[in-house]
Amino acid sequence: MSAASHTTGQQLFDLFSSSISEHAICMLDCDGIISFWNEGAANFYKYLAGEIVGQPVALLLKGLSIKQNLEQAFSNGSSNVEITVCRKDGWQFPGFATFKPLYQNSTLQGYALIVDSLTYTRKMEYRFNHPVQNSETKGLFQQLIEHSYSGITLFDADFNFIYRNPAAARITGFNDNARADTSFAEIVHPADRVRVKNTLDILLQTPGCSLPCNLRSRHFEGHFIELEGVFTNWLQEPEIRAIVLNFHDVTEKHKKEETLKQAFTELSDYKQALDASAIVAITDQRGVIKHVNDNFCKISGYSKDELIGQDHRIVNSTFHDKAFMKNLWRTIAAGNVWKGDICNRRKDGDIYWVATTIVPFLNDKGKPYRYVAIRFDRTEGKMIKKELIEKNEQISSLLESINDGFIGVDHDLRYNYVNKRTCEIVGLLPEEMIGKTMWELFPDVVGTPTWHAIEEARITGQPVTNEDYYAPFDLWQENRIYPTANGLSIFISDIGWRKREEQQKALLADISQIFNQMEPPPLLLQQVMKKVLALSSCFCLAETWLVNRDLKHIKLASQAAADERYNLFFEDHPHMRQLDKGNGLPGITWMNGNVEFWPDLANRKDFLRREAATKAQLISALGVPLRYNGNVIGVLLIGLTGNERPGYMDDGTLNRLGDYLGTTITRRQLENEVRDIFEAASDIICIVGMDRQFKKVNPAMCRMLGYTEAELLNMTVDDFVHPDDRPESKKRMELFKNESFRSVYFENRYITRSGAVINLAWTAARGNEEDVMFSIGKNITDKKKAEEEAIRLLNERNTILESIGDAFFSLDTNWMVQYWNHVAEKELKTPKEKILGQNIWQVYPDTVKSLSYIKYHKAMSSGKALRFEDYYPPLGKWYDINVYPSSNGLSIFFKDITPRKKAEQELKEQAEALSVSQKRYADLFQLSPLPKFVFDSETLAFLDVNRAAVIHYGYTREEFLKMTLRDIRPASEISKLEDSQKSPMSSSFLYKPGIFTHRKKNGELIKVDITSSGLDYNGRSARIALAMDVTEQLNHLDAIETQNKKLREISWMQSHVIRAPLSRIMGLVELFNNTQCNEKEVAEILAYVKLSANELDDVIKAITKNANERIDSRSSSL
Repeated sequence: MSAASHTTGQQLFDLFSSSISEHAICMLDCDGIISFWNEGAANFYKYLAGEIVGQPVALLLKGLSIKQNLEQAFSNGSSNVEITVCRKDGWQFPGFATFKPLYQNSTLQGYALIVDSLTYTRKMEYRFNHPVQNSETKGLFQQLIEHSYSGITLFDADFNFIYRNPAAARITGFNDNARADTSFAEIVHPADRVRVKNTLDILLQTPGCSLPCNLRSRHFEGHFIELEGVFTNWLQEPEIRAIVLNFHDVTEKHKKEETLKQAFTELSDYKQALDASAIVAITDQRGVIKHVNDNFCKISGYSKDELIGQDHRIVNSTFHDKAFMKNLWRTIAAGNVWKGDICNRRKDGDIYWVATTIVPFLNDKGKPYRYVAIRFDRTEGKMIKKELIEKNEQISSLLESINDGFIGVDHDLRYNYVNKRTCEIVGLLPEEMIGKTMWELFPDVVGTPTWHAIEEARITGQPVTNEDYYAPFDLWQENRIYPTANGLSIFISDIGWRKREEQQKALLADISQIFNQMEPPPLLLQQVMKKVLALSSCFCLAETWLVNRDLKHIKLASQAAADERYNLFFEDHPHMRQLDKGNGLPGITWMNGNVEFWPDLANRKDFLRREAATKAQLISALGVPLRYNGNVIGVLLIGLTGNERPGYMDDGTLNRLGDYLGTTITRRQLENEVRDIFEAASDIICIVGMDRQFKKVNPAMCRMLGYTEAELLNMTVDDFVHPDDRPESKKRMELFKNESFRSVYFENRYITRSGAVINLAWTAARGNEEDVMFSIGKNITDKKKAEEEAIRLLNERNTILESIGDAFFSLDTNWMVQYWNHVAEKELKTPKEKILGQNIWQVYPDTVKSLSYIKYHKAMSSGKALRFEDYYPPLGKWYDINVYPSSNGLSIFFKDITPRKKAEQELKEQAEALSVSQKRYADLFQLSPLPKFVFDSETLAFLDVNRAAVIHYGYTREEFLKMTLRDIRPASEISKLEDSQKSPMSSSFLYKPGIFTHRKKNGELIKVDITSSGLDYNGRSARIALAMDVTEQLNHLDAIETQNKKLREISWMQSHVIRAPLSRIMGLVELFNNTQCNEKEVAEILAYVKLSANELDDVIKAITKNANERIDSRSSSL
């Protein structure tokens, strides 16, 4: 049983136990949840009832198995246990707990928990467990025992009395002499002796152990008292050597428990009588139902499970107003009893009345924590009274409940009845209208259609119906006027919704008609906004804002004002024509995508033009999102003269307007864009019928072909297509007629008015209309010429790369070989068929981590050209390598410099030999096939030259010996020569200053790569130099560098030259795959594939032929 199901019997138990303040008593449900808390418990645990009721009891008893003790109490009738008590203030102390089950009609209702403190006993135990250190402390200890409230008795091992404190004598009535003549077994109740003996046997076997024991002991006067105690085995303690019994008298406590039980039984009988005669419910302080009896379930139609946990709104009939319920709650919350009749509703919807008494239960602070409601059924009497009242008010209720206004007037048109709806329409109370004439209250109606209708009904005595608009109430009304013997009965219906629907349909029709005009969009929008302003007299201005294409800003597109004075608003901020998303009313409406209504504009900081609004008396504004396909494409801003928008202009109406206007604006924008594209396109755009007649042409077609639009519309495709292309054009048209495909790409030739032939690339698609196709044609004449030029340049490039003396290959960014000329094939002994498309490092794994590998990666990552020399061991050769990076990879030129390297080695050996043997020097020096000379390190004068230098430069040996290095240099290179001599490296043994320009005797300039080495020449500081002519090599590199600039253009042209036939083949294959074709159609498609393949083959042959011609031409020129 939980706290949520507290019974009336338990409530009576609460009343009884709450008067016992000297013991901590609480009541638990079957799950150990606290359901009652008496004053003694509040003092003991320091918790108020409102704080602890409904909480688990484990919160108070540390380390105790609540479930186990409840089960033991259920089985044995009670459960006693020592516990540690946890108070609210955090203090923990020992206590003794007793659990007892509580029954009602043999049904377990819960448990009573009674707890007493063992604090003093525990302190004594602590002292016994800690030996006294001095006589002063022993005296204090003796005083504590002597003055203890609990009885303390010491036994020896045979349970003979050896000591007892005064409290023990007081409790048992025995003095020392009387006790000395009595054994412990003699004073224990015979029924308890076996149980006590078993406890003591266990105690003796466990030194230092403490065991609780409840027993009945004979009092000195002869009666038995009930004791609760704890035996502790301290026989082994040198300072004690005794069994200690700490006990107190619980006789009165048990008597009270029995009295409590009897009271509970008695009060349960009262509850049974109450349940049999009344409807009972118990709630907590918040009104949540915790208990209902069977009568409550019977009258309400709900089960207990449906009611428990709900409040009384579950049976609320809504009959009583808020004031009634507020008074009820105010009364019981103040702790007072409330009595009265309440109308409730059954589960099946029927009404029932109950005479109700609600009694609050108060806590120790005088605040209600529970309410008990006792009711008696009064439905029959109430329903009879209600039926009489309903019959008397039937007519009045009918008139008050209808949605139409109703008025009754006498023959003088004086009001004698007005219903509630009429008062709502006119904004007056009944007492303000009754007794006054119609025209006295509404003089402005005189002369209107409504006035004429009323006069007609009054004079003719015939019913009259009319429709009229009354501006002060912004009301469209239908009046049905019925003459009676006493005057007129008039029904007034609000038909604004119907009029608004008619008005909205008319507005949407007007918008469509406006946008069919060929006027600029701002003027069209202005006409639309004037139509919108006419919807309501409180609409004074409007603006249309459209979202920019960048979707970041919204721009003012058009404005309109109801009259001239509101133009001041527009003039106040002439430059505010664009806003960011989320800025101002247009920007926020765009961002949120919802209708925005902003009243009181003068005080809104986020309304950017509030000062202008104040000047123009603009009070509020509406922002309406304009949508197309769910996306906001603009905002309609409407200014109002009042702080309330018209009731019929709800969000739904405005959203429908915004969606329609947004769609219409987008449609017009798309139409304008299509027209602009058609008119402004540089390519041909036309519509062609299946009769090959032009149906529509754009200005670009007129310009390109040299005909006027009228001329072209009277001509057919056959008048322009080149005669050689007409058969294929007609076949293609037939395929379109047969719906063999929906779109196609093709190229053909047209003849212009001037007779010029132009190449056109067409994309044609079948239109939604029958027998027409839309075509876009692009003039590709220049592209065709460029493709031819690309083929020529491509062939020329390949010819150059194949004809140069250097080896060449190219790599992409993934190190895949893209080109490999014949010199590279010869030099590295790898045919191009085996290396093209392969990874260079996989083909030559022995070069990984080599100097070339490092340099290639450096060039690729840095994007800078590099030149270096490297030795390739597998071939035993030295190579001079130039690396040129690009966005597509690397271009590498290399040549064999092994002879030069050998010559340099010879030069080195010669220089070394000169210092040893002049004879040997002369032989090596003179026999070298490369130009060599010896010059003075300071004067640069020639000291010696070999025969190769004489032959290559054209000077005699005698002429050389009269010259210096300056004499074979052009004037522009003198400074470069002197800079190289000043270099710190010039004094090194082997010095390579770079490439220089030398002049031969005949004036020819040549490029030479200089390598020099120092030596002692006849006692003079000199250097021997090797001059290798690299003129031809550099010329080749310059030519290649020039050609490389054309490679990108060549690559583009080469990729496009075969695009047309390849596109046709791909389109035909796609058609074949996606179309269910018969044999004839398959044959036609295959014929087209073959035709396109042959064309592709011709293009490839042409490329090959041109390449061969260029190679032959280049070879012969070389």
